[in-house]
Amino acid sequence: MELGVDLGTSSTVAFLRRDGGPPEPVLFDGAPLLPSAVLAGDAGDFLVGRDAVYAARARPERFEGNPKRRIDDGVVLLGAEVTVEALLGALLHRVVTEARRIGGTGVTGATICHPAAWGPGRRATLLRAAATAGLDPARVRLVPEPVAAAAFHLRRHGPAPADLLVYDLGAGTFDVAVVRHGPVSGGPGTGGMEVLCSAGLDETGGQDVDAAIVDLLRRRSGAPELWARLDNPATVADRAARRQLWDDVRNAKEMLSRTSSALLYLPLLDTDQILTREELDGLAAPLIQRTVAAVTATLAECPVPLRPLGAVILVGGASRMPLVATMLHRALGIAPTIIDQPELVVAAGSIDPMVTGLPPAGPPAGQRPIGWTGPVPISGGDTSGAVPLSPQAPAAWQHPAPTSGPPQPLPTSGPPQPMPGQVQPGPVPPGQPQPPGWQQHTGWSHHQAPPQQLPPQQPPVPPQQAPVPSQRQWVPPQHQWPAPPVHLPQPPQGQPPAWQGEQSWQVPRPDGPVWTAPPGSAGTVLVNVELIELVTPSLQGVTLRGQLHGGDAFEHVFAADPDGRLLLFPDTAALARHAAADPSDRLIATPPWQVRTDGGDELHFDLELLVEHLGGPPQRWLPSFVCRCRDLCAQLVVYLDLDDAEDLLGEHSTIDQVDDILRRHLADATAGRGAQRRLARIDQAQLLEDWTDLIALIEQSTVSAP
Repeated sequence: MELGVDLGTSSTVAFLRRDGGPPEPVLFDGAPLLPSAVLAGDAGDFLVGRDAVYAARARPERFEGNPKRRIDDGVVLLGAEVTVEALLGALLHRVVTEARRIGGTGVTGATICHPAAWGPGRRATLLRAAATAGLDPARVRLVPEPVAAAAFHLRRHGPAPADLLVYDLGAGTFDVAVVRHGPVSGGPGTGGMEVLCSAGLDETGGQDVDAAIVDLLRRRSGAPELWARLDNPATVADRAARRQLWDDVRNAKEMLSRTSSALLYLPLLDTDQILTREELDGLAAPLIQRTVAAVTATLAECPVPLRPLGAVILVGGASRMPLVATMLHRALGIAPTIIDQPELVVAAGSIDPMVTGLPPAGPPAGQRPIGWTGPVPISGGDTSGAVPLSPQAPAAWQHPAPTSGPPQPLPTSGPPQPMPGQVQPGPVPPGQPQPPGWQQHTGWSHHQAPPQQLPPQQPPVPPQQAPVPSQRQWVPPQHQWPAPPVHLPQPPQGQPPAWQGEQSWQVPRPDGPVWTAPPGSAGTVLVNVELIELVTPSLQGVTLRGQLHGGDAFEHVFAADPDGRLLLFPDTAALARHAAADPSDRLIATPPWQVRTDGGDELHFDLELLVEHLGGPPQRWLPSFVCRCRDLCAQLVVYLDLDDAEDLLGEHSTIDQVDDILRRHLADATAGRGAQRRLARIDQAQLLEDWTDLIALIEQSTVSAP
């Protein structure tokens, strides 16, 4: 079993690979992110991750939240002297323990990633920490983080020779590097990749944005004596209030990547403050500008002549801020590659065969498409699922498991047959790469069996010959969205993808007419396109949601008709037919393999169930479900320009008051006594009435597509 570890400043991520199979995330307490936090016990033992964060409320003097920042200190005072190797070793020991439990076997080889600028002394400390964790130093590979990130990108987009810029903005540090892939002097196991130049800012990251937000709140709210208790807590209650404040600030920052405003509660002061996206951008812009200046300086001062950049890869949780992609696009003229979970990129790429040099062994031929390594459990981007080793890799066609009825046997010969209510994918026009998205759902965990899969057969029947159900049938999101019968052509060689370049381009469509990018679309980037399910008391169906970036801001966009009404399709086949008939809408014309469909409950919004759910006792509410539905409705209110909804969503509305309470205590909103008291003061009848009115307004601006 191979193990790959990204030992980050704020969070640690790990992936494992068993018998050359697909990479699997190592989950810590059900989550892929392990806080890089260590608390030293009285007996020389250590608490790691969330346990350390929780215990630090009572023992802050024994807590170190960012051991990686202490790499040069040698010894850290945590009640007693503790070596840095012991701290990092405790983190790695937790990773190794979880990997062995999940994989059911020992670790035969490990890859540990480090910043490209780390010298021999820091790397030696990392090896000693690995030995402390029980790993054999002879079987440990130390790989620069940008090399692992580049391997992940190349596996998804094709391993063509290129210079790749890796922009890594984490919680506490920033690093930039240019990685060249091709016939270079890289050592064994690097797959022809080497770091040409790199730079970093040790004290620049997402935590600095958090600190700027806290400083803004301090200036606006007054009460210096209470802020002194938050800044320098002396009691257990003050320490808990400080931790709650900083947790809420981080959550609000992440929320503002999706909404225009967020409500923050200030503990001890017992007041609320509103933070807007414009204020966040104003606070973050100086920090991001420093990183962009470091990028341009690194490119200008690189000692090796560089080729035109093949891609700009965003890595690190703080790179999620929309302003990052906007400012980089403006400075470099290249639309960055945006990934839904940038925190996982380095760890997933660290065990790629291009990095480890190990052969990608796998199941016997016929059980998996030849030349494919998927599935990779990272969603978003251009390929959410199996990843081709080359642009010409053959695609596979899968049946989703039936949800009811007797088991359906898989055919042993002949072309695959469509499932009821599903359309087979259409042929790919000559000269285009085979789309890497014809697999069902790729986000299953290690304890779930992957979907049954058919070996490659003859090309499927074109969509116009496929049977179309005579009745409206509900297609759940795990079914792959079928390809439109008419494919949009690819841009000419060397041109940027559609909707992501500064200039429009023209190419002949298969049926003759010329398709032109509409005027005014230059400089806008359409990203994070998702297929979502929507259920209301009167409607149900699927639609598309995306993010349109341009200038200094972004907005959520939805599939809409010419009158600006939300288009709701009965199933994905109807959506595909609509896209083929009218590809003028950039969102609806998004190729299906670029649409995220594997979000499960995250992409399912049952507003009818929500009203029923909120009619029960608050102790039984599901905070994530309620907050997720509120976010979608807020986006629809803005996009559909629902002026009548202004009183239903806002600072003093019951909907947002409940959302604030649940979001602030997302893990235990219905268990904590403080949250229960605040929920008990909510007028539940008014809450239900407001939600009913809001859903009715959305229904009035929604049209069911045929």
